[in-house]
Amino acid sequence: IMFAEEGTPEATLLQETGYTQPALFAFEVALYRLLESWGITPDLVTGHSIGELTAAHITGILTLHDAARLVTTRAHLMQTLPHGGTMIAIQATETELTPLLEQHPHQATIAALNTPTSLVISGDHTTVTTIAHHFTTLGRRTNHLTVSHAFHSPRMDPILEELRTTAKELTHTPPT
Repeated sequence: IMFAEEGTPEATLLQETGYTQPALFAFEVALYRLLESWGITPDLVTGHSIGELTAAHITGILTLHDAARLVTTRAHLMQTLPHGGTMIAIQATETELTPLLEQHPHQATIAALNTPTSLVISGDHTTVTTIAHHFTTLGRRTNHLTVSHAFHSPRMDPILEELRTTAKELTHTPPT
């Protein structure tokens, strides 16, 4: 599905997180293995979101089978949640954003701190777009992310128990 011709039914599957996350994981692991085959090995590995699970696998914390199981379980559970919410990247600091988030408890949250002046917020569509508009009026860059759900927000909480259950069933080893 990652290389399907645009406009085909297969290509539209990539817009569903149930397919997107496993595809990203497979691509990331394959890319790492390619670099490894060329003799390129990192001293440090990190990741964000699905990339954290890729990092857990390539550092030996999870086997490929266990990491793939966790990725597919996570993707499936997220896909079962109702669509909705929004994620927006904003040119702002955490200090600038926090007072606005406090005005809307449980409606929006910081999903990612990309740099000291670039972050992503996630949550209720109206709340998130209102906060983003505030920064737009200040001349700051904002970018609506094309996502089906408000990932990395309390909207994901309903899947946590089942995801934890799966994670506890896996074998975790110290990183290599």
